Amino acid sequence: AKIVYGLVSTGVIDLRAPEHVSSTVALPFEDALPLVQQANAALDAGDAEQALVHARAGIAADPQSAEARLAAGRALARLGRHADSAEELRKAAQSDPLNPHVQLELGFAAARRGEFGLAVAAWEHYLRAIPSAPQAGRVRAAVDAVRHLTRALEDHAGV
Repeated sequence: AKIVYGLVSTGVIDLRAPEHVSSTVALPFEDALPLVQQANAALDAGDAEQALVHARAGIAADPQSAEARLAAGRALARLGRHADSAEELRKAAQSDPLNPHVQLELGFAAARRGEFGLAVAAWEHYLRAIPSAPQAGRVRAAVDAVRHLTRALEDHAGV
């Protein structure tokens, strides 16, 4: 700033207001829904690699799309990439914390990583949101199993 001031004050350079001011307008994100649908179709067909490609394209189109991140998390889990799956599901939950399907998958991802408190909390959210879901029985059994395991671990440690 001192150098510019010196150059202006000595007349070496002349500052003018710009003739044309360009403004950057934030464009809305692309619709990720078609890409999410393609990812889910690939998952249904058993092609986790292709599902991940479509899900990642959906995330690129709309980084806040919980559905695209959910599809990516599911695909990564099927590929055995559980840490990556958990990360995508955490991001999905940040984008849409009330989405019960995200909570369901987040619960299983947390359980795989030994994060039992998070798993139970996520599954309980799912069960409150959709108590009569087709998977509700399996989720209740998972909650009971985690609680049983937690008690066994605590008993073993003498807590």
